[in-house]
Amino acid sequence: MIAAEVIELAHQMADEIISRQQRPMNRADAVKHANIDQKDFDELIIRGGLQPVYISKTKRRYLPKDVDAALERMKNI
Repeated sequence: MIAAEVIELAHQMADEIISRQQRPMNRADAVKHANIDQKDFDELIIRGGLQPVYISKTKRRYLPKDVDAALERMKNI
């Protein structure tokens, strides 16, 4: 019984982590997530190839997994 509860709790924690990684962030939150300066974020878009997820014509959001991938690409350049 206890093992089943532990497994269920582990699945819940994994679901929370996955949902957090898929939640779109605005520019300020993406800068905090990447732990870089605001001015370096433009370099992340240009050189790292970060693509926004468009919510509307004016609102751009970035997925955490895309920010991490762009950071990795910049490190490899």
